[in-house]
Amino acid sequence: FLNSPLLQQGDVIYNQGDTGNSMFIVDDVEGGELHVVVDGHTCMSLTAGEVFGEAALLFKRPRKSTVRCSSAGCKVHEMRNA
Repeated sequence: FLNSPLLQQGDVIYNQGDTGNSMFIVDDVEGGELHVVVDGHTCMSLTAGEVFGEAALLFKRPRKSTVRCSSAGCKVHEMRNA
């Protein structure tokens, strides 16, 4: 299952500690920039073509970070567990 939401600046994709049943790919064209936040601190940025959230999907672990759209717009492709 594939979902491709268009996000606005400040929108949160998931929060640290959430149960994960999907992973994400940042769109190559409209991806924008997303910030990865751990314990309240931005630790990295994600841009076009990058993949995130796979550990929660593959290993059934809680999310280790919060990911939010930090540019004017972001598009990601969400792949959910069936």
